[in-house]
Amino acid sequence: IIGVGSHVLYGLFEKEAFMLIGAPFLMFFYVTTIVYLYHKTRFAKPLQYFSAVGRTAFTNYLMQSVIGTWIFYHFGLGLYGKVYPAAGILVTIAICALQMIVSHLWLRTFRMGPFEWLWRSATYLKWQPIFKESK
Repeated sequence: IIGVGSHVLYGLFEKEAFMLIGAPFLMFFYVTTIVYLYHKTRFAKPLQYFSAVGRTAFTNYLMQSVIGTWIFYHFGLGLYGKVYPAAGILVTIAICALQMIVSHLWLRTFRMGPFEWLWRSATYLKWQPIFKESK
């Protein structure tokens, strides 16, 4: 109620304070709803498909930036300002679906994403194992 109400007030009055108040409440609602759905309902199985993306989150974040930049900027396809919002949503869904598939396939062989591996190795100042142990 607080999150949506604050965003409605922001839409009416364009006062930044409403957004600052409402955004954390909406974020808390989103997170608790996903956790609830995962633990208490039949949505647990479909939500598990997102786990591979979560385990490779840093890599996926960087790849979204690279892919989006290539699609929209002049050194790539140059589609900035030429894509309607509905097409933009389809592009977003396609990128996310591709990342879900690639992340799942990657994690069949590796313990973590490539950038997660580099980050962890840099953190510990020692190359970390990246391949899954054979069973």
